Amino acid sequence: TTRSHALTALGTLGKRLRDPLSNVAIGQILLRTVEASGSVVAAAEALNALYDNYSEDDLNESVLAPMGLVAALERAQEPFAGAVKGWLAANKARAKADPEVRRVADLLKEARANLPRFIAYKKEMGLK
Repeated sequence: TTRSHALTALGTLGKRLRDPLSNVAIGQILLRTVEASGSVVAAAEALNALYDNYSEDDLNESVLAPMGLVAALERAQEPFAGAVKGWLAANKARAKADPEVRRVADLLKEARANLPRFIAYKKEMGLK
């Protein structure tokens, strides 16, 4: 979808532009998508872009700490996991028959599994 392509493009841009100003804007867009998109698939795409962009610690203090990334992701964790569970239950039969639905199911499972790991990792790096 167009939204997925836009989130992927933002993710790619964030990996290339490592300056704080660009990444504050990119990070805020991705985080808002996680928090308020209304689409569990868009939230998963945004989470994957956040994981890819900010797995290194070079922007922890200049971008992620002021954004309150860890606290925001902790707040989003339970609602996101619930939305993933609901989506997977509603699309279980379709995922078996349709490769695109199966791809989306895998994306959701991956984003859900990586969220607590990413939060724990960032906390180990000193983010709150």
